[in-house]
Amino acid sequence: MPSEASKYIPFLDPNREAGQFMREDIRDRAVTKSKIGFTSVAITVAAATTSGSSAADSTLVGGEIVGIYPTGNQDQLVDNVVLNADGSITVTLAAAATAANTFNVFVLKP
Repeated sequence: MPSEASKYIPFLDPNREAGQFMREDIRDRAVTKSKIGFTSVAITVAAATTSGSSAADSTLVGGEIVGIYPTGNQDQLVDNVVLNADGSITVTLAAAATAANTFNVFVLKP
């Protein structure tokens, strides 16, 4: 039988494994896929350059970068990823690319 605490804080139920959430814990007040917006933005850093940027996107202003991964060649280390004030994203490499480096950057929309 669930503990009294589980009525208010479901993950404290001693009958569940640590960190386990159930569908019934989510309910209408939770953040769900329909309430959260995210997007993937393609960035290319051209050969012989150290950075590349996407076009400005006002829907990303105030968002949060949550990940980056290469989608093709990556011959240099990523030094920095920035969501700029205009909603564009800039990827900066540690050294100049020897060939075009391509990435997808995931952004949570505000």
